[in-house]
Amino acid sequence: MSQDSEVCLSPTEYARELLLKLNINSVPIYPRKIAKELGIFIRERRADSGYDGYLISANGVWGMMINSSIRSRARKRFTVAHELGHYCIAHHDAASYQCFGRDIGNIDPSMRQDEREANEFAVELLMPDSFFREDVRQRDISLETVNSLAARYETSMTSTAIKYARASPVPCAIIISEQCKIRYFAYSEGFRNEKYLYLSRNAPLRDGCHAKKLFDSGLRVLEKQGEVEARAWSAKASDPEIIIQEHSRCLPAFKQVLSLIWLAKKRKSSPQKIAYVLIE
Repeated sequence: MSQDSEVCLSPTEYARELLLKLNINSVPIYPRKIAKELGIFIRERRADSGYDGYLISANGVWGMMINSSIRSRARKRFTVAHELGHYCIAHHDAASYQCFGRDIGNIDPSMRQDEREANEFAVELLMPDSFFREDVRQRDISLETVNSLAARYETSMTSTAIKYARASPVPCAIIISEQCKIRYFAYSEGFRNEKYLYLSRNAPLRDGCHAKKLFDSGLRVLEKQGEVEARAWSAKASDPEIIIQEHSRCLPAFKQVLSLIWLAKKRKSSPQKIAYVLIE
């Protein structure tokens, strides 16, 4: 919308271009200040129609409405960043965007392309790769690390966890489960290269994983962690000697479980036979 270049950039590139243009080189990022610099006014009001964010243009003036009933500050920040994505991505040329809770932060590949792109923009705007990957590299893998990064970037646990999985040098995955099924997931390049670690959307959770145990408890047990066999998550990992670490935690407000899994041990190599030569 605000772009006059004919060059088609990715949502991530649009976010980086905006941060460079505004000379923003530290975190946390403040999307409301960015909106103000772009001349976009922001108002909060209760949205009877149920939207989380509403970007609209009237007589050449851009405005943004944020649903005041959103309780999470991190969620509001992400919503503002999402609407900024609609504003900055050149081919998002509608006069208005009304975005609902199902649109904000959703990584489901089946969702509308413009909403998915606005989410990609928001993730890079709030958690720039140039800072985030270095922070990940300096920390041990754990949900505590994800939590500390969420505090540093002032982002939600879920969005931070997804970004974390994609940035991690360790073969790992973040899984969001709902009603004892995998709702969606994100994983690192290393995890994708381990062909036997295969996850499937909407698949029922398998016996043996900690996430299923949390659902079996009626989500009364808030978290579990420790070693599990890889086949507890992936049917393709049939070897019981392939072990992964799992840390699963309940998200009570959403009736979901957030799981971080990472490769702990690979298949043990068979002992080599040693030939003994007798010398008389």
